[in-house]
Parts: sequence; structure tokens; C-alpha cells
Amino acid sequence: FAAIEARMREIIARNAPFTKSVWSRDKARQVFRDKGEAFKLELIDAIPEGQDLKIYEVSKYVSMTFHNYGPTNVVMNLEIWNGLSDDHKKLLLDVSRETQTRIREATESVDNFAKAKSELEPFGMVVVEAKVEEFRKVAQQKIWPAYKSQYGALWDEIDGFKV
Repeated sequence: FAAIEARMREIIARNAPFTKSVWSRDKARQVFRDKGEAFKLELIDAIPEGQDLKIYEVSKYVSMTFHNYGPTNVVMNLEIWNGLSDDHKKLLLDVSRETQTRIREATESVDNFAKAKSELEPFGMVVVEAKVEEFRKVAQQKIWPAYKSQYGALWDEIDGFKV
């Protein structure tokens, strides 16, 4: 944990901006259309009307979400990843792995929504019950067809995998 705190102090000392704002659908569509981020345009369409579009700007990078960041959301465009220095790549990997470990330690024993709320909200976390079937339906309609056309038989294998 001390190593993470030290790395975070280094980042803070750089004074890189990290902001959160709420954008209109029109603004979000325009920004992500201009950036060529078709997937985020699909996400915007999948978010229910009236739901805030929270935008996080981290240095020169922008991410849109209607949930809070989690430790497994260290996903980015490959071109951007390849453009990062080795130190930045290591920082992202180290922080995400440590964070994921700590989140798992705190939540693996939590087997229901009420228990998660009672254990995590006192630490300032917002716990929102997932609507898995609603999400799955949107993903199957709007996202999976693109994966299937891109990955073919491999996608069929992934889709057929049951835990």
C-alpha cells in the first residue's frame, strides 16, 4: 500500500488534471464522434434517458461512465497504450493490480447487495445494484454482433462458455 501511495503522490505532484463533469447527450455524442469512438456512441444510446452522463478527464484522456471506476476498468485504446512510456504502463498495471486485490479482499466475503452496502458505503463508496439482465440484453443487441463479425468462431466459443 505504501508503494501505491508514493506513486500517487508522484502523480499528484505533476499536477495533471483529473476532473468529473456531467455532459448532455448531444455534447457527449459530438465529442466521442469527433474522437472516432464508436463504442462510446453505442454506450450513450444504451444509457436510459435522464441518466447523467458522467465524464472523467484524466490528463488529456476522457472517459465516459454512468458508474464509478472499478479496478478492472483499466482498458484503453491500443494505440494510446502503445504511446505510453514504460513507467506509465507499469504505474497503471501496478495500481490496478493492487487496487483489484484490495477490492477483492474487501468484497469477496460479501455475498449479497445489502451486505456490500453495509460494508462499503461507510468508506465513501457508492454501491449500486447491477441490473445484469438489462445490461446483457443491451450488450447482446448492440455490442455482441460487432464482436461476432470481428472474431467469428472464437466469439461463438466465448459466447458458449458458461461459468
